[in-house]
Amino acid sequence: MDVNNCFDGIIGVKGCHNTQNAVLWVNDIEGMSNELMDKIADGDQETFFDVFKKCRTNAINQLKHDIKDVLLRATKRVKLNETIYKSEKARILRPIESNEFSETKIGILFTTADSKYIIGTFNSISLYPLVTTNCIAKLIDYETNEVIYESTEEIALEANKINSIPINTSIDSDNHRAIILVLERQISDPEFNLAKLSCNRFKKTKCKSCDPCESFDGYGKSTVSTIPHELIGLDQNNEFAIYPFVTNELTDISEFTAIENFVCVDVDIICSIEEFICQNASELGYAVTNKIAANILGEKMAGFRINNMAKGNLEYTKDLKDELNKTYRKVLELSVPNLPLDDVSMCWECDNKVGVYHESIV
Repeated sequence: MDVNNCFDGIIGVKGCHNTQNAVLWVNDIEGMSNELMDKIADGDQETFFDVFKKCRTNAINQLKHDIKDVLLRATKRVKLNETIYKSEKARILRPIESNEFSETKIGILFTTADSKYIIGTFNSISLYPLVTTNCIAKLIDYETNEVIYESTEEIALEANKINSIPINTSIDSDNHRAIILVLERQISDPEFNLAKLSCNRFKKTKCKSCDPCESFDGYGKSTVSTIPHELIGLDQNNEFAIYPFVTNELTDISEFTAIENFVCVDVDIICSIEEFICQNASELGYAVTNKIAANILGEKMAGFRINNMAKGNLEYTKDLKDELNKTYRKVLELSVPNLPLDDVSMCWECDNKVGVYHESIV
């Protein structure tokens, strides 16, 4: 994700053919002009729009740090840019506990609630075949049937060893409520004959009185009603679930057959600062515009022409830069703590530190 793109249509530069219509214009900030950015730019290597883009990137990088700082000062314990759930490597349980599946598709259904700041990073899917067969790996959006990822060639599964098939794809959970990670074989290929694996799917949390999970018992209400609770790995707030299945068709979840732990997924659930910024880009736009302008003035002061700058002009530029930075910070302190946080409690902690540990479902 390029978080800079989230401000397209919100922040722009007037008179620049590279930007679309915007709500906020850097040119409207005192002391800003295309002529100024043009003077800062190296004519051979850089245009005034390149100066704008560089200053915007630096502003957003600073914003990532400052948002966390503002929230902490407002006594909001943040987990942004942290992995809140990380699956552990699968291990073989007992090869004698095996099953042969006539179905052509085997995989994991991953569901999320309205966790709009959550990103699921799928690293790999693992299984232990007892016979050699072939398959194709796919990552599919259940609601739209969009194929998000597909292996470039058929995968040969080796018998009598754990096969970990790399996926390396990140999913924005706000846009993808149910994701199917599937290994699909041709009918003519040998059936999936698999041994059981041990893989951690549950995360239990020792809840304090200030948490919304006092009565959490390791299970919960799934976002897909047809999934039996005993086969779901849920987080403390029921924000995401993992459901292993076999099926012949991917069009109807009710047709999926639960298979317990014959297949494991390596997935990281991350509270993304980039998602937080993108989801709230409109509210953050004015602060970022001021920060971009301050950065442009910083570029002006650091440029080779500083020796030719009149003393009065230099002092004015420094004072204006300081004022723009103060406005940026003030707007953040007023706006960020008032952004909607309650509906995404996965990414926040209360004042009493929550202790988290993993437990295998075996």
